Formats: sequence, C-alpha cells, structure tokens
Amino acid sequence: MSEIDFGKIESTEIFGYSPLDAGDLAQKIAAGSIPSELPGDFILVVEGQTSAQQSYVAVIVSAVCVLPYYIYHQRDRFIHGQNIFEVASKAQIDWQWNQDALRAILALGFCLDRDSLHQDIERAAPATIYYCCEGKLTTVTDSFPTDIFNPAVAYSDRDTLQIYNDVFDEYYDNREVCLSLSAGYDSRVFLASFLERGIKPPVGTEGSPDSIDVLTATEIAKDFGLEHRTLELTETDFVRHADQIITATSGEIPLSAAWGPYLFFRQVGFPSNAIHLAGTNGGFFKANYSNREIFYRLADLLPTPLLKQFFNAYLLYKKRPYQGFPLNKFNCFQQSSGSISDRCYQLAKKVPNFSNQVDYFHTFNRVRNYTGKGLALYNLINLTSSPFLDPRMVRAGARLAKKYKLNCGFHQQILLDSCPQLAEYPMNGKNISPSRSTKYAWLEQKAQQPQKGPNIRTKLLQNAELIAICDDSPHLDYFMARPDRQRAREQGIFAIFSFLVSMHYVSEKIAAL
Repeated sequence: MSEIDFGKIESTEIFGYSPLDAGDLAQKIAAGSIPSELPGDFILVVEGQTSAQQSYVAVIVSAVCVLPYYIYHQRDRFIHGQNIFEVASKAQIDWQWNQDALRAILALGFCLDRDSLHQDIERAAPATIYYCCEGKLTTVTDSFPTDIFNPAVAYSDRDTLQIYNDVFDEYYDNREVCLSLSAGYDSRVFLASFLERGIKPPVGTEGSPDSIDVLTATEIAKDFGLEHRTLELTETDFVRHADQIITATSGEIPLSAAWGPYLFFRQVGFPSNAIHLAGTNGGFFKANYSNREIFYRLADLLPTPLLKQFFNAYLLYKKRPYQGFPLNKFNCFQQSSGSISDRCYQLAKKVPNFSNQVDYFHTFNRVRNYTGKGLALYNLINLTSSPFLDPRMVRAGARLAKKYKLNCGFHQQILLDSCPQLAEYPMNGKNISPSRSTKYAWLEQKAQQPQKGPNIRTKLLQNAELIAICDDSPHLDYFMARPDRQRAREQGIFAIFSFLVSMHYVSEKIAAL
C-alpha cells in the first residue's frame, strides 16, 4: 500500500463492531495491515494529513462488512455515507434508478454485489480501502473473500470450535450483553457459550404467546433462570416506523424482510449499553442448499456450468410467492435486459467447486445485502454483531470439512461442548438430543400444528393505510399501473404488495432530497 500515506491521523469514526477501538484499527492500517487482518465487522472512516500536508479521507471496509455503506466518486468528488439518500443529497445528483438492483430485489429480496438503488452510487466492497487525497481516489482490495476457499485445506470441527471460542471470548468478555432467543440454532449456541462462561444474558423473543419460538424460549429461560422478554408485533408497528427503516436500509429490503425483528428489538427494551448478539452468517457453517448427504458430498464433482442451472432453479423457487402473476406488468423493467440467474452464476463462480461457490454467494451476496440490513436496523438500538462475521471465523467456515456442516453438525458440537442440556429442547421443532429425550415432545408436536389466527402478512395486506399506498400512490406509477397493483393486492400476493409499499417510502425519501 505504498501509494497510501496516512501521515497524521486526525479523526476516526467506526460503524459496526470490533474488539479494538477505532484509533487502534486506524494505526494498524497505517502500519500496513490489510482490512481482512482486523477483527470484527465494521466500516472505519479516517481523516488526516499526509506527510506532505495534504488532506485525505479513507474508508476502510472490514473482511465481510455486512453493514451497508455507500460510495460516490465522480471526477474529484468523493462522497460516502451510511445510506444512499445521504450520499445522493451530499453529492447533489439527480435520482437515477438502478434497474438491475430493482429486479434483484424483486427476484431475490436483495441487491447483488455492490449495487444500490441509485445507478451512480455503489455499495462499499468488502476487504477494501478507499483512500481519497486531494480529489484522487485510490482503491485497494485484498483477496480475502476468494482466497479463503482453498480446497486443499480442511478444518475439523475441533479446529473450528477452538477458533469460535477464541473469537467469542475476545468479543464479549466482561461486557454487558443481550440476546434474541428463538427456537433456532444460532441463538441457542450463543446462549450455550454464555452459560458455559457463567453469564446469564437477558433474552427476548418475538411472536404470539403460542408460537414455537416463544414457547421454546420460555421453557429455556425458566429452566436456566434467565430474564425473558416477549413481544408480539402489530401491523401498525410497520407503518409507524417505515421512514426510519427505509433510511437505515436504503430501501433495499422489502416490507417482508428484516422489518419485524427490528421492530421487536426496538420495543423489547434491552439495556442501551449492552452488546446484542445476532446469528448473522451462521448459515455459512451449515449445508446451505441441501442437507441430503449424498448430494452434498458429490456436488463438487459437478461441472461448473451446472451451477448456472442451480441458479435457474433457485430463481424459479423464488418466484413461487408471486403465484403466477405476470411480472412483465412491472413498468420499470420493460427496458431491462439480462438474467438475474446469469448474474448470480457470474458472481458465484469466482471460487472453485460447487459447494464453495454456493457458500461464497451466500455470505458475500445474500448475507451482505440482505441479512446485513437487519444488523443496520439493530444498530439503531443496540450495538450488534456476530462472531460468525469475524474474518477468523469466516475463514474457518470456508474451510470447515463438509461432513461437519451436514445436519448443523458444527452448531450441535458447540451445544454439546458448552451446555449439553440445551440440546434437550427441540430445535425448530425437531429433537436433536443425543439421548433422544422425550421431555419436550410436546414442543415438537406444537411445531407441527398450524398457527391460529391471521399472520402478520395477512394483517399488513388488510391495513387501510398500506392498501391506500399500494392502490393510489402516484410514486408507484413508475413501477406498475394502478389496476395491476390493485389486482395483485386483491389476489393477496404479498411479495408484490411488499415491494410496492417499500418503493413508495423510498420514493418519498427521494422526493424530499
């Protein structure tokens, strides 16, 4: 990085989390460290004077960095910020929709790669330093995202467990913490790690009183003496906080995505100084696309072109929520060309072997551009991060032998090593206990029963304010004609309704720029 001169560092600001403070991170970068060598998941902004007394600003993006951050650079102007509205306003540029981003959000629920909703503003890339001095931008990206997928190196579950424990201790030792607890794996293993260390964090669960998440978490909290907070959301929560959510996510996830967990977290009332654990990127340590052992083990023998067919099938699967509604009714896509599945294929094939390709796409596209928006929302309330995002853990996950990913084997190993009793409670309604204990068989049976009453999606589709937005908002004429919007809503196609309502709020933000 000889072309970068950090000279005298005058200020630092960090977005996200690292066990090191911003000043220490900046000094390590100035001394020649690369972003993927730094612990945590964050964006670091550094300003200062070079040795030649020239002003500079540097944006340093950690190894994965799921928190959204945006860059605009034209000629000698370098603008950066946490959302596209802030960047567009500072840059004083006209709004230009990025149709590729719109199509990806509709098809997948998230943008791809470095796309944002504005065609001239890009999402900051992972493991990258953006250094602007006197209007000249230098970008240095290290190869961590692809180098970690080394097929010649395989880690055992014990290797990876040791790394996990080291990272966990470094992140959360002697800090006040809180935890969202569901009936799934990721939050359960974090709780096991806390309990092993003698820590009993307050836990919270969103859902109706008879939901499997609430019932399971309630039993765990009662047996371990944990403070447990529960909350059930209403459709009015979504309407009341739409503006804040759209701002924090840049409108790049629809109403049906991370809005609910954030709204729960906003109201559950954990201590404001507590660090919140999220299971973000936990799927990287599981069999992402198929838990059938024979297929998972033989997948890497498939020729690379079959990866394209995988994404074709994936996109067909993602179209199911549209219930056959003709997507050519979207006005904004009529001039668009190219296939989303082709784009997914091109992004995934940057690494060798089918299983690695799917894992790479999962973390460096889906997690960064979808799940990361949830962390951006959580961080509005409590500082939030995940050990699964630390570069040491990401490297271990990329190299974890496949047999330990099947049936969530690595997660089970953490549970059995840290707090075996937690394996007695069904995981997403399934008994995973090695002893096959039937103590909580009633929870397994409950998980198989259909939920009573209308779910939150049905309630949102029936909300009068959202109906009026979908049917009558002039902002939405760009996306779809009014009769088609109304027909989609009346048919109960929540995916279209969700997308349109979200784009209304985005358009309102744009109009106010």
